[in-house]
Amino acid sequence: MASCFKAIKKELSSKRNDFFLENNRLLLKELVSSIHGKYNLIRVFSEEEILEATNKYDSDQFLGYISVHTWYKGCCGDRDVLIKKFLDWPDRKHCATEIAGLSQIKHKNVVELLGCCLETEFPILVFKNCFDGTLSHRIHIGTTSTCLEDPVFPWEEKLRIASEIAHAVAYLHSFTVRPIIHNDITAENIILDGQGGAKLANFSRCIPLPLGRTDVETPILLGTHCCLAPEYISKGRVSEKTDVFSFGILLFELLQCNAHSTNATLEFAFKKVIERVIVMQFKKCIELANICTSDKDSERPTMKEVTEELWRIKKMRHNSKSNVTRLQAL
Repeated sequence: MASCFKAIKKELSSKRNDFFLENNRLLLKELVSSIHGKYNLIRVFSEEEILEATNKYDSDQFLGYISVHTWYKGCCGDRDVLIKKFLDWPDRKHCATEIAGLSQIKHKNVVELLGCCLETEFPILVFKNCFDGTLSHRIHIGTTSTCLEDPVFPWEEKLRIASEIAHAVAYLHSFTVRPIIHNDITAENIILDGQGGAKLANFSRCIPLPLGRTDVETPILLGTHCCLAPEYISKGRVSEKTDVFSFGILLFELLQCNAHSTNATLEFAFKKVIERVIVMQFKKCIELANICTSDKDSERPTMKEVTEELWRIKKMRHNSKSNVTRLQAL
């Protein structure tokens, strides 16, 4: 009997080593091709540490599914963490992509990667804890009111979140070793930290642009289909402007309006505005979302320009009643 247990333990140990070697091979390949020597140090966690942190994946630690991944809260030593589990064999490559991407990024509005566990069949990522739900949940739960009169999710908070995420994406495009295309900017992939901040998450589908290139062609479509730019769907072409398109769709979702809305279709929303809301800010955001989602990528602004425009919109100060009167007179 004892020899039987030893054989089983040896087999499990062998499998763990195989997973570790294969996951390391994929990660090393991705890092070498992506970061050009500049990266943030991350910790390698053991499987035992992950099990201890989550109390063996206890249901009380389960946070839910974000995109196609499983998330748990946990505690490693004296630090609260978020733990992301990949669930299928193609996710090995996606996990390596995410680690390579996040290892280059240090931004207050991007989730902070602390480390990973490579001993399991499918890799596990460990993040600094910042979870207070997703933006998608925040937008859609508990209210049927228009965005301009919503007391649960105030206009000022929506505008701030849009500005923070725009700044994070502009950083990916302009301040990393190579421009990083996030490739899946959706409300579900934005985590709220409970302290008024928003953080961009899920870099498993990100694409670093080769040096000297402004776009690449990919044989497989990644990302959320309803947020994909036309040139990505038709030609598989990915550039910074595909992220701009996805951000425009996100902005429409924040505004709770349909794409390419006009003043006529927004008349009802404007009539519902309450005094504390600045109508012209809303109108300018609609205009910005429309140009971000232009069918032609050449007509879309850069994310730096989007960030600057959102900053200008935040600085506007108009009396809402006088603006409603002017809009109704159009």
